[in-house]
Amino acid sequence: MNLQQYSQNIELQRLMVKSFVDVMLEETKATDLNLHKLTNKAVYLLCWLRRYYDQLFSKWKMPELGVFIYLGGCKTDSEALFIKFLARLPVDVLILVPNLNTK
Repeated sequence: MNLQQYSQNIELQRLMVKSFVDVMLEETKATDLNLHKLTNKAVYLLCWLRRYYDQLFSKWKMPELGVFIYLGGCKTDSEALFIKFLARLPVDVLILVPNLNTK
């Protein structure tokens, strides 16, 4: 992740911070997590964001959208949380689940 590029795009930075805070607040309301588990989820989100930042947001300008394609569906709650976070950003999220017997 090019942090200089991130800090230069104030609009994207604001969207990411708001989305992150909203998702984490929803997570605290939805479950009885202690601070340690909540912190782990937050770190998980930030690690995945760092992993995909360059592919999704390099040279991003409004109204451009990146596309995140996820094959197989979410296997863990943390993966679902990351997808929920991405869906609040200027990214189209496509989840392909070839096995219709999985949720």
